[in-house]
Amino acid sequence: MENQLSICKLENQSRGVSLKLIVSQLVLQFQPMTLKRKSFIINDVPDDIYMYADKDNLVTIINSLLISIIDRSRRSCIRITANRYSNIIVFRLKESADKIINISEHEWQKVKSLAKRLDHCVIENDINKEHAMFVFSFCSLINAA
Repeated sequence: MENQLSICKLENQSRGVSLKLIVSQLVLQFQPMTLKRKSFIINDVPDDIYMYADKDNLVTIINSLLISIIDRSRRSCIRITANRYSNIIVFRLKESADKIINISEHEWQKVKSLAKRLDHCVIENDINKEHAMFVFSFCSLINAA
């Protein structure tokens, strides 16, 4: 039994960090704040996306975006998705609400500067009357030994 657990841990380490697990932990952390604003978050990140990028920087970026979105949300559905295209992961946060309120320029610049720390990261926003979408893509490569 102990050997099986060790093998499982090694297999998970060789695949990197589960993006779904990272998002799940953040969603749980923000649940009280989200419920207070009568909003909810859907984690649609597939189970099979593992990333090898800097986990701490990625968590900081997602955390900053979620704080900005949740803080201004009222009766919103925030959907988080991700797709892998070869070594690139495209990560999306989409908010649908009665009324979309823009993130301040200061907050947006802060998030963009955080994204620069993640290698090859590109971050964009698309805000209109129906939704606000924040998309960033980053390279997720295993470092060569």
